[in-house]
Amino acid sequence: MSFHFRPRPGDWLLSNAILEQAEDEIYQNAKPSRDFDVPYVAGYSKDGKSFYIDRMLAKGFEHDGVFFLIDIPIILHEVIEKSLMVEEHGIIYELAHQIALRGERAAVEAAGMPWAVYNAFCMQQIKLIGGRKEYPDCPPDLDLTPYFDEKDWATLKKMSAGGKPLWNGVKPQDPKM
Repeated sequence: MSFHFRPRPGDWLLSNAILEQAEDEIYQNAKPSRDFDVPYVAGYSKDGKSFYIDRMLAKGFEHDGVFFLIDIPIILHEVIEKSLMVEEHGIIYELAHQIALRGERAAVEAAGMPWAVYNAFCMQQIKLIGGRKEYPDCPPDLDLTPYFDEKDWATLKKMSAGGKPLWNGVKPQDPKM
């Protein structure tokens, strides 16, 4: 990724404006696709170069007369999560997800949206997307680490790409045991 924004002296302090500029840069560089089924709402490729948002996820919602687009905080979450999980850092999914969730929350609140409102909307979407009987059109290079770490064998069995299952049915060894 290449970033164009350069902070000025004193910009190291907390700043909603700088956070929003960073979000825009990250989103522009991530170039997410909404062409696939992604059971956990959003995800990334194994190599971290592609980012995906489920094709059925609503683009946003209205609150107090303002339409709030959700793609930027969702992708910010995914970029943070994947960045922390790369081998050099070795952070497991559950921890990376928690850190990414905090970044997503900061982005939502910096945009003036109450976290409780955003989170309630996302929980509805997660329930709808996560409740499907099958996911026939997943990205073929989707990183399955979150599904393995959550031991979500039922969802893995429902996932396919190009008519072929994404998971071979073999459960990985748990290094945490």
